Amino acid sequence: MFGATLVGSGLQSYAMGALLNATGTLSIKGAAYVGGLVWACNSVGGILGGFVGAGGDGSANKKDASEV
Repeated sequence: MFGATLVGSGLQSYAMGALLNATGTLSIKGAAYVGGLVWACNSVGGILGGFVGAGGDGSANKKDASEV
């Protein structure tokens, strides 16, 4: 799951950086910085959530039938 997210986000960032460079908006170096920033914004949240265990097995949210 993480691999697909990283690759997809990387391709998105590369495409955006290439577009910024091709239109003359930024230099290659500037487009690379912006692309890296976009990649970080898209990917880091999911990666940290996976390490922290967001979602988990849901055992903390389970209730007995008598509590419902």
